[in-house]
Amino acid sequence: MDAHELANAERQAVEIAWAGGRMLLARFHQPLEVKWKGKNAGDDPVTDADHQVESYIREELARRFPTHALVGEEGSGEGSNPAPCTWVVDPLDGTTNFLNGLPAFACSIGLLEHGRPVAGAVFIPWPTTEGGMVVHARAGGGAWVNGRRLELTGETPLPGRLVVLARGPFRLRESFRRRPGERRSVGSTAYELAVTALGVYRYVMFSAPKVWDVAAGVLLVSEAGGRVMTLRARRGPWAPLGAFTREDAAKASSAPMPGQEELRKWASPVLAGTPNAVDLAVQGITPYHPMIPGAVRALRRAFGRQRT
Repeated sequence: MDAHELANAERQAVEIAWAGGRMLLARFHQPLEVKWKGKNAGDDPVTDADHQVESYIREELARRFPTHALVGEEGSGEGSNPAPCTWVVDPLDGTTNFLNGLPAFACSIGLLEHGRPVAGAVFIPWPTTEGGMVVHARAGGGAWVNGRRLELTGETPLPGRLVVLARGPFRLRESFRRRPGERRSVGSTAYELAVTALGVYRYVMFSAPKVWDVAAGVLLVSEAGGRVMTLRARRGPWAPLGAFTREDAAKASSAPMPGQEELRKWASPVLAGTPNAVDLAVQGITPYHPMIPGAVRALRRAFGRQRT
């Protein structure tokens, strides 16, 4: 996409994110129809507000960008063919917060070109006269909120600074364990990435987010001057996250276009924040893979025989 097309995509994403955010605010603290996508009640909720906002976004994107593909968390775009440009949408990230009345949620809209984030807008509730704001960016154009350009500083100290550390198979090195930062997670990946771009968090780390959780937010952080890393292999090392494809980010423009299946299956660790904080975290956080279940069972059988 050329500069004019990118600027237009960003502008349209901002308009749609604002409209989706206002729809969510209108439903906040109102009765909701709730279903559960997980195996058990209470596991991975989805509400009629999720579906309402995704339907609106789907219709608007189809009208404004008829040649683009769409991947929506609640199913929009399933079965469609790949396209060079794909919108990735999470209409309500932080559904559990939303249905419990906690104002920490987001409406996230990101545009991928050959799997690489190139435009994005994230609505978050915020104490403004409008009840929220939209943080937005385009590739090479910086990250913005309310006409103000965002710039993340290179500040190094972490003690007392807010961070998000993922649960999962990771180990903190001893030197880093003593000063990882003040942990605060609000339960919405898109929200936390947006406020990272604002400078609220020094860094955030997620163990296996889905593409709709991060497609817009990682662009906000990188365009604000931050750094975004991922693990391309089970045992690392950390590497820059450039594209949501199986190919290396540098080859994304020549790689096959990622389609519905590939994008919906994408789930990899993400680490994002100010450059210095991310550098410290990369050195201090390593993947941890305990003994495989088969080996554990074999050891248990062996010790069991010795005890009898």
